Amino acid sequence: MRLILRSGEHQNKCHSRFEFSETRRTVHAMASGKETSNKLHVDIEYCNVCNSEPQCVELASIIRAQIPEAEVVCRTGRRGSFEVQINDTLVHSKLGSLAFPQYEDVVQNVRNARDGLPVNRVAEQPITDCVVQ
Repeated sequence: MRLILRSGEHQNKCHSRFEFSETRRTVHAMASGKETSNKLHVDIEYCNVCNSEPQCVELASIIRAQIPEAEVVCRTGRRGSFEVQINDTLVHSKLGSLAFPQYEDVVQNVRNARDGLPVNRVAEQPITDCVVQ
């Protein structure tokens, strides 16, 4: 499929090229099924009962330092949770893995989302001090 746009005579060439570029980008994004918005949202749900807030704050700080355009939200949630979503895609679940995520893997996924690349599940930190009562 090829899209050809012609501008009216009353528009200057610079403005016409800009409109063409924006329209082409929008058409390409629509054809590929990608969002045209570059908004980057990271949602971290943590368990307040388990005292997971420090891990949430630490991960949020790392993401914000390396990718300042990312909107990172820490919020209390379900018991035992530490769930990380990037633009509504779950990349880590402590409820499913019983472990915290590798922070650098989360940051790399945020970079991927920013760059329009797919995001993947992240590796878990090794569980070293688990006590079952």
